[in-house]
Amino acid sequence: MYRRIPVAIEGFSTEQVGPRTRARHSRLGGAHRADTVSTWSQAVQRVIRLMHQRVNDEPPSLQEMAGAAVLSRCHFDRVFSAVTGLTPRRYMAALRLATAKRLLYETQMRVTDVCFELGYQSLGTFSSQFTRAVGVGPQRLQRLGHRSNWPMLQEPAAPNWPTIPGVAGVFGGTVYAPYQANVIIFVGLFTDPLPEGRPRSCALVTEPGAYQMPIPSDGTYYLFGAAIHAVSRTTAQPEPAPLWVAAAETHIQIRNGIVSGSCDLVLRPPHSTDPPIVVSLVALLADRVTV
Repeated sequence: MYRRIPVAIEGFSTEQVGPRTRARHSRLGGAHRADTVSTWSQAVQRVIRLMHQRVNDEPPSLQEMAGAAVLSRCHFDRVFSAVTGLTPRRYMAALRLATAKRLLYETQMRVTDVCFELGYQSLGTFSSQFTRAVGVGPQRLQRLGHRSNWPMLQEPAAPNWPTIPGVAGVFGGTVYAPYQANVIIFVGLFTDPLPEGRPRSCALVTEPGAYQMPIPSDGTYYLFGAAIHAVSRTTAQPEPAPLWVAAAETHIQIRNGIVSGSCDLVLRPPHSTDPPIVVSLVALLADRVTV
């Protein structure tokens, strides 16, 4: 049974705070005072701003990032990973790919131009990394961005989960949200602690509540959720920014088709220290969540 836990973390005022948010607060805090946790969060935000400023330039070195955080290099690595869940280098790589996704979807820039604008030395390397992380090739994402009609967004999509060949059975949980809204909610299982690449299994629902998805092959997975506004859309627009996001507190373990771990998600507004969502939600929606 879901419990309401009254805490206030990073400005999130509702009592319904997600378990991973509480876990991250615990990692940061521990025996440390609340003002120390706040100082660390502000230090990481300064570094993330520097990353954004340098996303199409030479990436900042670890020494530069530690200087921006006003921390020793060794201490900075630990603090940054505790706040964001990623190492600084991994965060920077994700930010570059998320920027490439935005440029390809929203602008008329050629794939080659985006590749070299963001500092990649090889078009082949860029294309393969982009496809793996975003879940769709750069050329196809451009075509999605330039479509003149999106019928699947004009009306809320029905709850949907795909059939995976050779997989029997489904599992599910509950998605909680701060309030009711006209949304499309994506729930996906990923093999990495960053929502990138094609999810191994996923579901789409149009309101908070129960969801179901097929049980994938045995392994350790990370459960993420993201919600976007389900608005009428008849012309190409930027890929919608998530209204809410969520991550499960613990890994999802699947052994012999048996799922263990918390499958519930508590959506919350994005935080400035959240890692970028690299996977393209629009591409998943266009495919009707076929994985």
